Amino acid sequence: RLDTHAISAIINVGQENIEVPWMLEIVDHQGINHGVTMEPGEMILYESARLVHGRPHPLKGDAYYNMFVHFRPKHGWDYR
Repeated sequence: RLDTHAISAIINVGQENIEVPWMLEIVDHQGINHGVTMEPGEMILYESARLVHGRPHPLKGDAYYNMFVHFRPKHGWDYR
């Protein structure tokens, strides 16, 4: 959602019976892929409009609770 998601934050609020860390993969501006793990209470802040990101592998566990917050400038934001 380029119209609203200039910067995003993911806050991990809880996990249940996670067998393997569920990596968030983010490709940086140089094209390098980074795998980021999270523990409950941790937050990741990233440039969501420009960086390809996601979790391409299925969760190996019972539950993973996240809260998402998205930001964009009030004026002058038109990223295409």
